[in-house]
Amino acid sequence: MMLILYQQFLFPCGLRVLLPALCLLACTAVLRAQETPHAAALYTDAQELLANGQYAEGAIRLQRFAELYPEHPDRQEALVTLGKLQAGQLGRPEEAVRTYQSVISVYFPESPWVEQAHMNLGRVLITLGRTGEAHDALQRISKESPYYGEAQKVLKTLALSGVKASWWRDRNVLFLLISILETLYVGIWFSVGKTHPRSRIFWASFFVLLLLLIGKALFNFQLYTLVRG
Repeated sequence: MMLILYQQFLFPCGLRVLLPALCLLACTAVLRAQETPHAAALYTDAQELLANGQYAEGAIRLQRFAELYPEHPDRQEALVTLGKLQAGQLGRPEEAVRTYQSVISVYFPESPWVEQAHMNLGRVLITLGRTGEAHDALQRISKESPYYGEAQKVLKTLALSGVKASWWRDRNVLFLLISILETLYVGIWFSVGKTHPRSRIFWASFFVLLLLLIGKALFNFQLYTLVRG
């Protein structure tokens, strides 16, 4: 009874309500203070491994750092670096796509690393042949971003690639049609040559065949110029 009265006297009702919350905040601050040296050491270890060319081990450290310290200010940079490793040295582009997408989903639009994640994501998707998704990712880069100019160049390249693909399909169809016409005219020319050698019909057929050959050569030259860019 005396203990209860002592507690009520020493800790009024409002203070008794706030005390657990204050204790929780204090414990959280202590834990974070203890985590900071461990986080810094782990991140530094990852950077040193990457500097020494130990990419697989460095990627493992970065992954662990991102998982253990989700509130750390260097986590965004660590994930973007991890995505570069996965897309490049480690040869795991699908994992890089997921890494960049996690950066975008968690930190969009506040973090400056989101713009770089969009840029890198677009490039990785292009290597995977997912040009539609790459186009969407690059289109999200704002005009104020330092990556905007680079993104626009890649988008133009994507558009030109679409034109090239269309030209290549059209080329196959036209090439087939021209080849059929050539075959027909060669047959006609030989027939005319046998029945009317050196006649006007013979020379007219010859010039039509020659025009077909020249037209096909010009078409292929234009296609070659387009593909070479």
